[in-house]
Amino acid sequence: MPPAVSAGPAPATVWFEGDPAGLPCRTEAGRHEMRAVPRRDAGAHLVARVRAELPAVLAGTPHPYVWIACDTATTRTLAAHVRRDLGVPERRVHALGYRRAE
Repeated sequence: MPPAVSAGPAPATVWFEGDPAGLPCRTEAGRHEMRAVPRRDAGAHLVARVRAELPAVLAGTPHPYVWIACDTATTRTLAAHVRRDLGVPERRVHALGYRRAE
């Protein structure tokens, strides 16, 4: 089994598309939050959840850093939303589309 992935000392909220149960991942209560999101509608369900929940997460963060990695179409949609609608500067957004949606 690979070593557990850790978010380190930085606060993190992760929307995980799928079921993270059994995956090597360490979180620290009060600092890291994992939100499981079932894969539905070719990523549209994930987009709806993030659009609804991310503004509240960013509200208390003066200089947020947003990292997006999911299927390519979902990544583009979320990155545009974060930059345009939420006003996060481009240099504070890292977006990586790693596959095509099925």
